[in-house]
Amino acid sequence: MIDGANKWQVFVRIVLPSAKPMLWTLGIFTFMTIYNDFLWPLVSTNSIELRTITTGIAIMQQGSFVSSYGKLMALTTLATLPMLAIFLVGQRQFIKGITQTGIK
Repeated sequence: MIDGANKWQVFVRIVLPSAKPMLWTLGIFTFMTIYNDFLWPLVSTNSIELRTITTGIAIMQQGSFVSSYGKLMALTTLATLPMLAIFLVGQRQFIKGITQTGIK
């Protein structure tokens, strides 16, 4: 404010850069929560095409006495790839966000 900056400039130049690691951490946790959601898509959707991959894996196991472990492992591997990619993209910011939340 002393240098002539308004509230928006103070927010963009000071607050936002220091909050960026925490926002990345929040984004990663939110993505993982929504991506791995099981109960709400199972209850709220009627068509199989609209359900998440975790409900698809569970539905694949129902109704059969013999499990195809090869297909289940392939689906599980495919289900973890997007989460792994998001984590690898934001890994540096994620670590900074975790360490900054513990500092008082």
